[in-house]
Amino acid sequence: MAAYGMASLTYSEDPAEEYNEYKKSLMGLAGGVGFYSGGLLGVDVGLMYLPKGIRYEGSSSGYDFDVKMRISEISVPVLLRFNLPVQGINPYLLGGGEIAYVAQAKYDWKLSAGGDSDSGSEDIKDDIVSIDYGLVFGGGLGISLSGINLVAELRYHLGMADLVKNPEEGDPTVKSNMLVFLAGFRF
Repeated sequence: MAAYGMASLTYSEDPAEEYNEYKKSLMGLAGGVGFYSGGLLGVDVGLMYLPKGIRYEGSSSGYDFDVKMRISEISVPVLLRFNLPVQGINPYLLGGGEIAYVAQAKYDWKLSAGGDSDSGSEDIKDDIVSIDYGLVFGGGLGISLSGINLVAELRYHLGMADLVKNPEEGDPTVKSNMLVFLAGFRF
């Protein structure tokens, strides 16, 4: 399945009022296995590549800035699936958890004042925990066509782990969140 997501990072405190925060729109990939008994309940186990991130832009102390932070994760969601009994189509609800390996973390920045500007990119993987985890909620719809099921899902990934490695007292917590639209085939 292909995944399209709107990702953000949640801070335990507001960084500053003069910042403009943008959720990042990112593409990912998903695959999985479903275990169904033909009844109302089943289990979905997936493997997903999910790029997450956020963008801040604004000005402070006479400087304009634009900062983009990206975290790429390989996620394994394990979800309980509740099939709704509707004839002709297959709507369902999903809920469960996920655990993810943080494969990459970096930020890009641009700083300008007057006519001068500076920019750069930095790998921050060593400052981020290696394992992220959270809750997943969603729903979907399947339509059967000649033995192949077309599927569309909407999921919300609620990060529960603080992504900052070795935080100091008073540091804000940083958690990932993502609204994901998935579309594809089930055989």
